[in-house]
Amino acid sequence: MDGFVTLLHLMRQGEIGLLLRATVNGCRDLARALTKREPHYVPLVGPPGSSALITAPGAEEGYTALAGPTWRNQACARTSLAVGLNRPTSYASRVSCPILVQVGTNDHVVPPGAARRAAKKAGRWAQLLEYPVDHFDVYEGPWHERVLSDQVEFLSRVLGD
Repeated sequence: MDGFVTLLHLMRQGEIGLLLRATVNGCRDLARALTKREPHYVPLVGPPGSSALITAPGAEEGYTALAGPTWRNQACARTSLAVGLNRPTSYASRVSCPILVQVGTNDHVVPPGAARRAAKKAGRWAQLLEYPVDHFDVYEGPWHERVLSDQVEFLSRVLGD
């Protein structure tokens, strides 16, 4: 919901090395794009301390558990340069249709507060549901079923059976 807040969160968590690696790799990839060369790829997810874009504990396991046979763990490094500019929460007050905001209160990938603020800004249009889970806990198991059930209930109510 707020890339800038996510970057601040990473800084507070002592992930300056991650941010520096992402910036250097992003600039390298941007330079390659400007000179019409092949992209500079980095892993999308990896262990803490790696050059991956997402290095939160459990991220690599979470992604690979969900990945299909054609998934490649790579992304153009320049995508990291735009993270801070991705701020949907800035526009949440303009929402004019029902939205469901589902938040993992123990999320280590993205700060839960940004999603709460977006829901608050959306006002009467937002339904906020919180779950005592981390970012990847909702992709399988009992929390997966719960989150999907809440989504189906929301869509059925909003769209009418």
